[in-house]
Amino acid sequence: MNICICTSSFPRNRNVIYHRFVEEAINMLHDNGHSVIVLTQDRRGMKEMFLPHAEVIWFPWRMNKDDGLGALSLKKPGDLLSAISYVKNGTRYLHRIICDKHIDLVICLWVLPAGLNVYLHNLFFKKIP
Repeated sequence: MNICICTSSFPRNRNVIYHRFVEEAINMLHDNGHSVIVLTQDRRGMKEMFLPHAEVIWFPWRMNKDDGLGALSLKKPGDLLSAISYVKNGTRYLHRIICDKHIDLVICLWVLPAGLNVYLHNLFFKKIP
């Protein structure tokens, strides 16, 4: 089975601790014969491919000055444009991955914003579990 993990919280390198649960899930899926692709938003700086059992796709978006979604304020016009860019590009890249990589299942880590990308994909394109 081809599985896409859609997340807004994927680290750029192995030194960031919050990737541990994602790494364990990817290894478990790989050990059970599944192919895993991670879709996450681009971030500034060098990215290390530290998970040997997953392909990571960094989609472009209009990054704010802090490079993260947690600092966005929807009251600021620039941040609102960043949020719209995230949703639009995330949904577009998810659709591309689903078609090109023949994805059977999408796992969302966090309902917002990753789940919103899957919801919009299923609303406008062929539904995927």
